[in-house]
Amino acid sequence: MREYLPALPEPTARWARFLALLAATLLLLWFCIRMQAVLNPILAALAAAYVVNPLINRLEREGIARVYCVALLYVVVVLLGAVVAALLARPAVEQFGNLIAWGSQYSDRAADWLRQHATPTTSQVSKLLEERSMALARALLSGASSLFSDTAYWMSVGVLFPMYAFYFMWRFNDLVRAIHDHLPSDWRGVIVQIVTTADKATSDFFRGRLVVCAAVGALTSIGWLIVGVPYSIGLGLLVGVLNLVPFVSIAFGLPPALLAAYLHATDQGQSWVNPVVLTAAVFFIVQAIESFALAPYVLAQSSGLHPVTTVVALLIGAQIAGMFGLLIAIPAASTLKSLATAFVLPELRRLAGRAPPDSPGAPPATEPAAGPSATGPSAASAGPSPASPAAPAEEKKT
Repeated sequence: MREYLPALPEPTARWARFLALLAATLLLLWFCIRMQAVLNPILAALAAAYVVNPLINRLEREGIARVYCVALLYVVVVLLGAVVAALLARPAVEQFGNLIAWGSQYSDRAADWLRQHATPTTSQVSKLLEERSMALARALLSGASSLFSDTAYWMSVGVLFPMYAFYFMWRFNDLVRAIHDHLPSDWRGVIVQIVTTADKATSDFFRGRLVVCAAVGALTSIGWLIVGVPYSIGLGLLVGVLNLVPFVSIAFGLPPALLAAYLHATDQGQSWVNPVVLTAAVFFIVQAIESFALAPYVLAQSSGLHPVTTVVALLIGAQIAGMFGLLIAIPAASTLKSLATAFVLPELRRLAGRAPPDSPGAPPATEPAAGPSATGPSAASAGPSPASPAAPAEEKKT
């Protein structure tokens, strides 16, 4: 900055550097929000590498090459997936067969109802097609295009995520070391301190998130087991895993449970209303417990944020950047709090004329900062107390 800015007084130069840094940060944030579809799999892979990096480092210290550690981890994950798939294959086939039978019966009933109550005449059909043909064609084309785009995107994510994750796990320490070595030498200590603060906040958040997801999975499994949902343990664990990303479990965890409850009730010849309602009630009760009790408390303990601040940070992140904002809301808020405590609060204390808490002239926490018992610079600047008997003597001496 000093090379490109004209000769400025030091306060003005500081403000110029601050505004330039703020503008660069906002530009980077805008770019990340615009490119979140591309950055989401990269961010997820980097988060996976970040979480398992301590385990890989430990295996590497045991004498195993890092690339073999990552390959071994992939093999373990694939084997676990195969075991889970083998355990759930038979129930899944049975439920899929029931779903096909139910769909066939439902379509036959719907066709019979239409033939009895809503059979249009040929002229009505022709008139409807003539009036709505272009709108219908546009809607079908838009829906097909959106479906094709979403399918292609998720297929690409399924292919790219393992590749990104393997590379990041393999080269994680090298990436960190390369970034550290290319930091400006004059600011390296400050940058390392900031990154260390962000690292602690992020790791604490992920640990807290895992605790919350485990609790949600256990509570959902127990609740669905009580109300009689088939495969309640597996479905509840699925909800816990999907809960790693907030609100995803509503779209992908609840519908299978509702379908399982419905099919089980119809197979038994019972009414499906009560099982479906109880299944949804258990899910939303657990989600309410997670949103208003577990997540604020656990994430506040792990990230150092107040529960209200945690909820506000999640809402702001979702409003600004959707799913991407939910992922980074708590780490960003915790990092900002830590940075403010380390850099902003001392400056505010200096401007207020108060010594930092850990300095020699700081007053004890249980005593006021000024008065007869205060010591240090603040007491000296306060002058003699009006009630002090030494004040008249000092005036006479003067």
